[in-house]
Amino acid sequence: MVTTTKIQPGSLVRASGGPRCAVALAVDALGTGLLRPFLLLYGVTVLRLSPPVTGIAMTVGAVAGLVYLPAVGRWLDRGARSTVVAASMLVRVLGVALLLAAPAGSGCS
Repeated sequence: MVTTTKIQPGSLVRASGGPRCAVALAVDALGTGLLRPFLLLYGVTVLRLSPPVTGIAMTVGAVAGLVYLPAVGRWLDRGARSTVVAASMLVRVLGVALLLAAPAGSGCS
């Protein structure tokens, strides 16, 4: 005997934290999905890095982020939620500042 449960779209929104949280998750997913291709284009066209060098730089950044995840998880578990968010925003701001500070055409050929 097989029992099937029909999932209602409203129940999925409530499970994700409500409508406000669902919208925030959608905006975050859209921004994250658009960031990587634009960073690749920025590295190749503005900084004049070769595509492999740009890809390696992006990969190194992603791997560094993965290395720090366990420490950030422990930090979150201790209850420092707003501090973790502020620190991650600071890292993003510093990364953007480094990108903007790099002179155009300063990359390797």
